Amino acid sequence: MATQQLPVINVQALSDPRAGAEALGAVAQQIALACRAHGFFYAVGHAVPQPLIDELERLSRQFFALDETTKLQWRMALGGRAWRAISRPAAS
Repeated sequence: MATQQLPVINVQALSDPRAGAEALGAVAQQIALACRAHGFFYAVGHAVPQPLIDELERLSRQFFALDETTKLQWRMALGGRAWRAISRPAAS
């Protein structure tokens, strides 16, 4: 069921060598449900350092502030199947 809020999923079990099949399956099920209902989810427990997350946000805001012609140098047609459409980051 879709809601107005994105789900928050603790993905710690995915990188925990001690996690059992039940824990892994629970995370996988949460991710599958979130992707079907929303297409996105917030991941927590991923151990990505906050300074790296902050730098990624800074750089993505810098990129999306560029003019469209400059951004189109990296358009999907040039990047292959792994690339996704250009969209604006959410305002903070």
